[in-house]
Amino acid sequence: MLKAAGYIESYINGDHHIFKKTGRRSIPVPYSHLKDAIRIGTYRSIIRSIKEAN
Repeated sequence: MLKAAGYIESYINGDHHIFKKTGRRSIPVPYSHLKDAIRIGTYRSIIRSIKEAN
């Protein structure tokens, strides 16, 4: 979803993957191999961040 919007994974800090796009703010995405999915509130926050950045 983020990669389709033009974001690239910049680095990983702990269990957070940080995605960046030139001229836009970074979007942290929590990810753990212990979980199969992210929580719905986190997903909505990521979607909202993408929409605000565009």
